[in-house]
Amino acid sequence: MCEKMERVNIIRIRLNVPGPKKMQLIVGYFLSPLSMLAGGMLASKADVCYGYSSPLPVGLTGWLLGKIKKHPFVLGAQDLHLQAYC
Repeated sequence: MCEKMERVNIIRIRLNVPGPKKMQLIVGYFLSPLSMLAGGMLASKADVCYGYSSPLPVGLTGWLLGKIKKHPFVLGAQDLHLQAYC
């Protein structure tokens, strides 16, 4: 989804994975970085790329996109092991 907030163009990539919750998590873990890479390669020049993690491979993908497209990457890492506390 593309939107514009004030003077900022925002591209959001969402995956809809059918099936049971555990299957969605597993498939999403592997597909999120791939969809981010595809979307980032198709996007025009950016001032910054922001990735929200978890899953952590999103960070590697954002870093790679930053190197390829020559823009900074910011990773918001939160609750990497949330299930360990429940």
